[in-house]
Amino acid sequence: EKLKIEHLRVSHTASDDTWTKIRNGALFVNGVQVGSTADINEDTQSTAYTQYNLGSSLIVEPGHDVTLEVRGDVFNVNTASALSAGTTTVINIAAGGTNIQRMVSGNYISNTAISGNTLTVAAGTLSLAKYSAYANQTITVPQTAYKIGEYRLTTGSTEPVNLNTFTLTLAGDLAATSTDATELYVVYGTKTSQVKAAGAASQSWSINESVAANTTINIAVYSTLSSAITSGKFTATGLTVAGTSQNSGSAVTSSAVTGQTITVGAGTVTAVKDASSPVSSLVVANSMPKVASFKFTGTNDAFTITQLFAKVASTDAAAAIAELVWKDGATEVARQPMNGYGATSSGLSIAIPANGSKVLDVYANLGSIGTNAATTSANIGVSLRRRSLLPVS
Repeated sequence: EKLKIEHLRVSHTASDDTWTKIRNGALFVNGVQVGSTADINEDTQSTAYTQYNLGSSLIVEPGHDVTLEVRGDVFNVNTASALSAGTTTVINIAAGGTNIQRMVSGNYISNTAISGNTLTVAAGTLSLAKYSAYANQTITVPQTAYKIGEYRLTTGSTEPVNLNTFTLTLAGDLAATSTDATELYVVYGTKTSQVKAAGAASQSWSINESVAANTTINIAVYSTLSSAITSGKFTATGLTVAGTSQNSGSAVTSSAVTGQTITVGAGTVTAVKDASSPVSSLVVANSMPKVASFKFTGTNDAFTITQLFAKVASTDAAAAIAELVWKDGATEVARQPMNGYGATSSGLSIAIPANGSKVLDVYANLGSIGTNAATTSANIGVSLRRRSLLPVS
């Protein structure tokens, strides 16, 4: 027979003793609210439940199930604040007091007590980490808009976060100066913060950036570094990111994370015979064989080659070579006739990347052999005797 449920008693069991009520509790049957809205009492209170009087709004037909939902605000009414992440509660339907009428026979029965699943309060989170692919750096100064720290910020899976503050510290030798590190700014995602004209041991930026749940964004810190910084001095950024969870409205802050160490050092270039240099072989007159390859490696700075001087070991070798030709891959970068034992190529502009290398090939443009020409059997191998370079910094 039909059953008319005239009232239900609802409570909740909270892990936080101060969460005495669930605000704006309401009952929904098959998605439609029944009864009035009222706060749901925690079951340790003097009145251990809230009774919802339903009148004739909830009648259960024989053979037909209904779905009962209990809804309310996840908010601490007692402290007038958001609940801490990790707080739990369980919704209970307390035992009724002759609250169900059998509509044919007319007598009353009571519902038994039943509890729902545990509900755990979660809030948005921010996880900040140093970007491992950007290593500690040794550089020369001055540097303009140099990246002094790089990070990855990841939001939790619970809810989006509105970022509102970057707080930056500078550790090491530059921590207390405003002249060595200037023009500081932060690039986050596709946006750039305000530029701080003078550096400081600690400073912050106010931003307004919404980041979806379970999302990672790139954050990098840039600064102009003065030429007055002496070799061996170093700095390291420390970054903290703060924001507000979009749904719960709770404040969320990342841990303070130390970034890469940036050390001022000297720039150097080394030049060695590259492994791609040809092995000993016989060559013929009026040809242009490759005779050597040289590898230039820059450390701590980028450089520009402006002059190269290569020479041979004997007058016979010099007589056999009309000119030396330098190539960067397939691109010719210099062509210079022999002058005595060697050839000096000037006015060059060949880039050597910072902490990278450049390989240049040397070709010998050979003349004729015979009467009034060069002799045979000359060793035309060349050696790099001098180069002129300009540092980029």
